Amino acid sequence: MKNLTPIDEAISILLNSLPAIEEIESTPLTDCVGRVLAEDFMHRWMCLHTQIVLWMGMLCEARM
Repeated sequence: MKNLTPIDEAISILLNSLPAIEEIESTPLTDCVGRVLAEDFMHRWMCLHTQIVLWMGMLCEARM
């Protein structure tokens, strides 16, 4: 198994948890990603993608 960076690990956890998001009421995952409001998969995926992009931007700013 390869070593993952913290962002790789976070993305992996989020993607592996995606199918279960609608079953989760309140967990650290939903607190980080935000509450998923739409029922369709595409909307959930875009919300997740947006959060990942925001995290990556914050990481880049923190490294500067």
